[in-house]
Amino acid sequence: MKRIFCTQCGSQQEIMYEKEHGVFDVLDTKIEAELTITRCRQCHEEVWDETIERCNDMILFNKYKERHDLLTSDQVRNIREKYALSQSGFATLMGFGAKTITRYENGSIQDVAHDLLMRMMDKKMNFLSVWKQRKNHLNEKDVKKTELSLSQMID
Repeated sequence: MKRIFCTQCGSQQEIMYEKEHGVFDVLDTKIEAELTITRCRQCHEEVWDETIERCNDMILFNKYKERHDLLTSDQVRNIREKYALSQSGFATLMGFGAKTITRYENGSIQDVAHDLLMRMMDKKMNFLSVWKQRKNHLNEKDVKKTELSLSQMID
């Protein structure tokens, strides 16, 4: 059983998990979701578990993205993987900061401009246009993997 420090008890305690249905604020948008809450098995106070909190954030942020017609984290990852690019390679190709794609795939909410650019990259002809202009900014490993991926795609 996992143990976490409980501030109420003042010591490491076994934890239990509960599901909590509610409405949560995400960037001024009300999002309805069922999240996992971590509680101390001894005193039943809520305790903080980083892994659970990240999962809860991913649930809320993806629901926000769906509500606002933005790509979800999985959709961003699928577009990137379609061309066999690393996260940093895809970010570089797009002209984004080095960690931008990593953040989007881990749940951060993208702005509309980045979302539209990533959507456009899902279309092979758009990707090829950007690829021709920007592939010289990528490392050799990303270039080789992507060129192999492109050669294996069926039009």
